[in-house]
Amino acid sequence: MTQCQICGRRTEKDDDLCRYHAEAQQNLKDVYERWKHALDITWDEYLTRIVELEGTGRWVKEVIQYLRKEDDS
Repeated sequence: MTQCQICGRRTEKDDDLCRYHAEAQQNLKDVYERWKHALDITWDEYLTRIVELEGTGRWVKEVIQYLRKEDDS
């Protein structure tokens, strides 16, 4: 059994993230393509803007924090 690198929940197969955080990460990636096309924005700029939005959920914010920590490694 593997655990989510963010919250410690069980993960599917050998995934790093639980289904909730994996879905949040996939949504971030999917929506980024639309933002990138419309605004000519970098991934980091996109994450900064998303995390600052009032309606951004906890799981998305946790994924952004996790991704930034991974980038720093």
